[in-house]
Amino acid sequence: MKKFLSILMATLLTLSLFSACGGSGSSSQSAGSSEVTTDSSATTSGSGEGAGSSTSSAGQVSITVPGTFFDEGASMDAEEFAAQDGVISVARGTGSDFVITMTVEKQAELMLTAAAQIEMYFASIPTGYIAGVEGAAPFDDVTVFVNSTYTTANNNTQYPGITSAATYYQLLAGLPVGGTITTAGEGGSPVHYTITW
Repeated sequence: MKKFLSILMATLLTLSLFSACGGSGSSSQSAGSSEVTTDSSATTSGSGEGAGSSTSSAGQVSITVPGTFFDEGASMDAEEFAAQDGVISVARGTGSDFVITMTVEKQAELMLTAAAQIEMYFASIPTGYIAGVEGAAPFDDVTVFVNSTYTTANNNTQYPGITSAATYYQLLAGLPVGGTITTAGEGGSPVHYTITW
């Protein structure tokens, strides 16, 4: 399950980066304008308190993300991410975490792209017993509306995708990761199932 979530988050990260950069696989950034370090003493605009934390200074923001963003098997490594326009550095943080320092404009661009992708994902879910999905940034309170063909055997079918997408958005925003997903009837009642992640 962790590997699935890691792959899904890496895919979302890659898609958002390619979308934000106009779909081009090449970078127009000049050599030496970004850096990747594995030294935790690398200069950043602050140090986080763990994955999901952020600090900002002088038009820059530093976001701490889990190592799974760049682990082996991820679709983009730290060097590729650092080569993106607006990314200043990617440095090894505490433990397996990474600290990404970028411009606040790059952060906003990535968050907008991530939110748009989450909304597209929500729109693609309604089939069969699912009537719709509702949730707004930071996607910490999501409701899955189900129709009369829903049974409790259907619980958790879409939750991994929703939690992965929401986790990605929350990490980019520098927010604590987590939330609630409620499964409810089409009018919001009855509530069939609630998970907290």
